[in-house]
Amino acid sequence: MESSFLMPASLGAALASVGAAIQWWAAKDKAAQAGHFALGIILALYVGARLASGPLSEAIMESAFASVVLLLSLFALRYWPRGVGVLIIAHGLYDQVFAHSAGLPDWYPPFCLGVDVVLGAAVVAMAPARAREAY
Repeated sequence: MESSFLMPASLGAALASVGAAIQWWAAKDKAAQAGHFALGIILALYVGARLASGPLSEAIMESAFASVVLLLSLFALRYWPRGVGVLIIAHGLYDQVFAHSAGLPDWYPPFCLGVDVVLGAAVVAMAPARAREAY
């Protein structure tokens, strides 16, 4: 892999590692809830990028996609908290395919992949397997 991918991906992973360590220390039992919140912020970045770089119809489509993902995350939060982490990882993969058309800089998709893989894996590791274990 070339450095134009590795450098931003490594920086994203390092940043997410710090956030995951803080989550582990501060409130490991709330990792799925924090992951759901983080996923909402991540998805909002794409809506904003579409608003800034494309027609309104693209921003509406991005908003619809974000809404579906957040509903899936809420479902996961209720029934399978580790699924929130899986959705975060899936978003990183989504970035690799679609972020280039969202008006984001070239470094952003690998950076986001680094963040999403580490953050998602941390949520999977910290979150309970079933929702009833969380309460």
